[in-house]
Amino acid sequence: MMKRWRCTHCSFLTWSKDNRAIRAAIETHLLSHFANRLTKSDFRITWNCPYCQTETTIYDKEAAIADFKSHLYDHVEDSIREDTHIGKRLGWDGTLQINTPTDSPEADTLRTHFHSRADLVILITANPEARIRLLHDELADWPTRAVVVSTGGNPFDAKTELDFSDTSMELVELDTRLGPNDVGETVSRILDVHHTDGMRTSVEVDIMNEVIRSFDLQTSVDFVRMLASRLEEVEGVFQLYVNPDAHRNISTVLNFLQEEFDITVRASQQQFIRTS
Repeated sequence: MMKRWRCTHCSFLTWSKDNRAIRAAIETHLLSHFANRLTKSDFRITWNCPYCQTETTIYDKEAAIADFKSHLYDHVEDSIREDTHIGKRLGWDGTLQINTPTDSPEADTLRTHFHSRADLVILITANPEARIRLLHDELADWPTRAVVVSTGGNPFDAKTELDFSDTSMELVELDTRLGPNDVGETVSRILDVHHTDGMRTSVEVDIMNEVIRSFDLQTSVDFVRMLASRLEEVEGVFQLYVNPDAHRNISTVLNFLQEEFDITVRASQQQFIRTS
């Protein structure tokens, strides 16, 4: 069950299934707000609670910090919400920038988070085999329709051990010479065919690093803007996976796109943190 906590002092927001991970994130974040409540006098460390004015003095610095963090957590524990989803935050209608390497356990955790709750899943990827195996292995129930738009060819041969006979999966292979506009048009056509009113739609793009590396700034920006606009028409969640360190032009492109993103998320295997 996914849990969510939102800081009342700033825009910090985190989700996690792991109780220890979300507690650690909350404690660390609250300490960043109230570090000035820790003071040193002689050989002792004193903390003073901003919520209830409790004051405690301890000789050991690390013990004092741990005690203060635990005390702060106790004050906000009741504000942790159960059974939440990032999609609910957006009303299943919005655009996310996800800062994490595209082929990583952290990214896979977020993919599973979104695609497991969607009716229509569309994946635009250069690594179709990994994305399909993730759906096959991690989703308890296959989506009503899954369409994989591959910019890396067909990864499967006749000997594959995966059985898709009972699933509604479609693999669309694109010529590697096609540009971002052709990819966007393909996605739009898929939506025309498969989307119906009331469907939860999850669209993942993990080729953005390659687009930025291969095309100019305007082409890269237009690709995201047009896809975001198309997804807005059908009220779908659009996830753009980017690794800001993968290419020197990525930060420039993302700066032009800031108004397109409803949430920017940093992912780990145990939790997701909203960074803007």
